Amino acid sequence: MSAFRVKPALDYLERERIEIERRRQREADRIDRILHAKTRLYGVDTLALEQQVKEKQERERLEAERNFYHDDVAVLHARAISEQEAQRQTEDRKTAEEINFFRKLQEQEKRRKQMIEESAATNLYDSDTLFLKFQGEDPRHAARVKAQQQQQQDWLAAQIHDLSSSEGRARQEDADYDAYQHDVLELKKNQEEEAARVRRRMQEETVEFNKQLSQQQMAQRSRQAQMDQALNDMELSNQMNSNFLNEGAKNGGAFKGFSSSQRQRILDEQHQQMQEAADVRQRQLAEARAYDQQQEDIRRAMVRADRQQQAYKTQALKNLQLERTMQAKEKTMRYDYLDNVVYTGSVTEEFFDKFGKSCR
Repeated sequence: MSAFRVKPALDYLERERIEIERRRQREADRIDRILHAKTRLYGVDTLALEQQVKEKQERERLEAERNFYHDDVAVLHARAISEQEAQRQTEDRKTAEEINFFRKLQEQEKRRKQMIEESAATNLYDSDTLFLKFQGEDPRHAARVKAQQQQQQDWLAAQIHDLSSSEGRARQEDADYDAYQHDVLELKKNQEEEAARVRRRMQEETVEFNKQLSQQQMAQRSRQAQMDQALNDMELSNQMNSNFLNEGAKNGGAFKGFSSSQRQRILDEQHQQMQEAADVRQRQLAEARAYDQQQEDIRRAMVRADRQQQAYKTQALKNLQLERTMQAKEKTMRYDYLDNVVYTGSVTEEFFDKFGKSCR
């Protein structure tokens, strides 16, 4: 049974660890850039979106590399199974040829025995009289019969030994094949579990990072809104309590107050400023909700992709298990046929009578 070596996944894990470190460094730089007072952008961060696109492409590349690695393992496994199947077919052909050869020998021996009996029957009577021919005594008849019986017993013992040896080799090959299949399945299972753990860890880190970034942005917007409201309140208080509006200024004469149209215009301007501030706050909250929704959509897409891949792997394992079950049934049927049909030729008296006739 041919075997092959599976390429270790140490290089791939090392590359993935380095890639995680690089991604963490890029995310740290992105946080510093976004939270910087002079370089942050309000609204859609195009640089961040481009960085997310690059990260997604890199994740797809790593996933494709993992898929290629698992495909190589599956190809090697299928190649080994094909070689074993070819070897099994070759052994079956050899067995069939041996059986046919043995049957031909039996037919030849049977024809030879029939010819000897016919030739002996024609010479039983004397040519001149009706009496049988006197064959004389055969003093070595008992020894010759004993030797023939011993020869038959040795032949039967050799046949039984060969049969038991072939069955032992078949059982050993089956045990080796089962052990090999078990090792391959264990290796694939360990690799899939390690890949699943890495994906879960990456997803958890991404979700945690997005959550922290969202909280920081919401806290920053809340502080900015509070500062704007405080500045607006301070400006409004200073304007309303100033000496000019309260007739306390001496700029060429006493201030007699605003007209009704001027007061109405001041109130309209204040109302407009308050409305603009409220619109800014609403727009910031809408942007925060849109960003959170975008991150949630990305997370759900990653979860759906992971579930689809897990379902594909589960189906592949089921197909492999079904294939092994079919092979086991085929093997059982083959052995049943050999035990119940091929190896059931019972030895009769006719078989023992064909030995030693030509020497008499």
